[in-house]
Amino acid sequence: MFQLATMDSIPGIDLSNSSDIARYTTQVPRYFGIRSVKEKSFTRPLAKIALETFQKFNTALAACVFAAATHLKQAMLTTQ
Repeated sequence: MFQLATMDSIPGIDLSNSSDIARYTTQVPRYFGIRSVKEKSFTRPLAKIALETFQKFNTALAACVFAAATHLKQAMLTTQ
């Protein structure tokens, strides 16, 4: 989190207008130890991206498993 904050790379949080001193003294220290996923939390955009990626991955994985099972079933039916 510290690296993301110092590089102004946290989605949904704009630190580009802050001076370096203000960023290090007021903004960056509050990023340590933050675990909240409440709507107003600055980590919320990261949590949303992670959830969407997790859902897309699981959907793709389920489609692959279904396709493989269907293919295997067809192969077994044709060999009988």
